[in-house]
Amino acid sequence: SSDYSGSYIAVEIGSGILNTQENNKWIKELEKFLSSAQAEGFLIDPSAGTHIHTGYKTYNTRQTANLFINTTLITPVLVGLVSEAWKGRSYARVSNIGVDTLRNINNAGNDDSQRDVVEVYRQALDHDRYNLLSVYNYPSGQSPTFEYRFQQSSVEKDTVINTIKILQRIWLASMHGIIPIKKGSGKEQDKVIVKLLGEDLYTYARNRYAETSLAQVRAGDYSRDVAFKGYNFPIGADEI
Repeated sequence: SSDYSGSYIAVEIGSGILNTQENNKWIKELEKFLSSAQAEGFLIDPSAGTHIHTGYKTYNTRQTANLFINTTLITPVLVGLVSEAWKGRSYARVSNIGVDTLRNINNAGNDDSQRDVVEVYRQALDHDRYNLLSVYNYPSGQSPTFEYRFQQSSVEKDTVINTIKILQRIWLASMHGIIPIKKGSGKEQDKVIVKLLGEDLYTYARNRYAETSLAQVRAGDYSRDVAFKGYNFPIGADEI
């Protein structure tokens, strides 16, 4: 924030618990806060980041495994929300979790305790907290949440609220199973994401991805050959 004299104060702002499952009453509260932040001259700089906590107390072992798997499968959608200038920061690394690890998580979800599932995931992250989906605080039991971390921040209402809504859809989907996305890109993959997010959120997310993820366009190549082809998913659910 600024007093308009050139002096700025760095702050981290957190909310209380804004949402439980499908209750979206939090939207108006968050819109009100973001409007106030903008009116007060809050600014975002390159050191800013966003972390969004999602509760796991209502999750059983199978649902916990689903969340880790689904987050990994849908990573291209989440990374596509981040502006190119912010990508690559260590605040929220995108981990290279492969098929073998996802299979181990899936198997643990069938047979073991939630703690065992989390431990398989933590080992895949080398017990590092600075990841897209962090479970670093789980062993302490002090904060019954997992933490999504994004390499940028915002006080724009659409950006903040749509990001939370997208995570909410992944959270809810994980209560019921693994998102049936297939490896690669195309209309079949798009249909799965539309079903997951709904038309409005899909349109928002896909447009963000198109804006932030075309290296050729950033380099000045605007030919049809580099037209946005949709999300490219490196792992399919049928491989797990």
